[in-house]
This record gives sequence, structure tokens and C-alpha cells, in this order.
Amino acid sequence: MEQQNTILVVDDEVTCITFLVHLLQDEFTVLVAKDGQDAINMAVKHLPDLILLDVDMPNMTGYEVLAQLKTFKESETIPAIFITSRDKPSDEEDGLRLGAVDYINKSCGMEIIRMRIRNQLYLINKLKMQHPV
Repeated sequence: MEQQNTILVVDDEVTCITFLVHLLQDEFTVLVAKDGQDAINMAVKHLPDLILLDVDMPNMTGYEVLAQLKTFKESETIPAIFITSRDKPSDEEDGLRLGAVDYINKSCGMEIIRMRIRNQLYLINKLKMQHPV
């Protein structure tokens, strides 16, 4: 049996967490962090295959979380997708400039979010098969 990919969902809003967990739990192992520091600790400890990261959170923005994750050897290569309600092109540019692999607006439909996550994990798994550790 093939091992499920692990996704770390980082958001401070219970509604968003519930939505994403419901969307993903049948297909992936889902971990949840409700703030930036918890996200950093979990990412370094569990090394998820992908991080879904909200931008607007108290104490530490998603941008700050990603920037810090890029400074640790353990987590620097973990791909992150921002899932946020921010919709200005400059916000998306900021996220991609920090190294996010995608930027999804929360108003996208469920199936669009699921397909973009699947596509990203497909690429990740394909790279792992080509370059096993």
C-alpha cells in the first residue's frame, strides 16, 4: 500500500481549518497548526510533503512563517501553497517571491483547491521517484 502524503494546514480560523481538513482527510494525512510558531515547530518535526498556509494570522503572518521555514535545513525545501482571502496581485507576488509554489484565493471552489493540491503533490512525488534519498 502506498503511503499517503502529509499536508500541514496552517490557519487561525476554525472554519477554514474544518473546510480544508474535510476536503483533504480522505486522501491525505492532515496535520493542523493554528499559529505561525506552532506551524514552524510542526513542519520541522514532521516534515510534511506540503504546507497550506494562510497569510493573515495573529502574531506572525504566513509570509513570516514561510521566510523562517526557509532558514532551517530541515524545512527549507518543503513546498508551501498560500491559501488566503487576499486577492491583490501584489500579495500573490509577495508570496511567490518568498518561495511559495502556488497562491490560491479562498473564494476558489472546492474542486479547484483540491486539483491544485493534487497537481503539486503529483509533481513532488514524481521528483521523489526520480531522485530517491
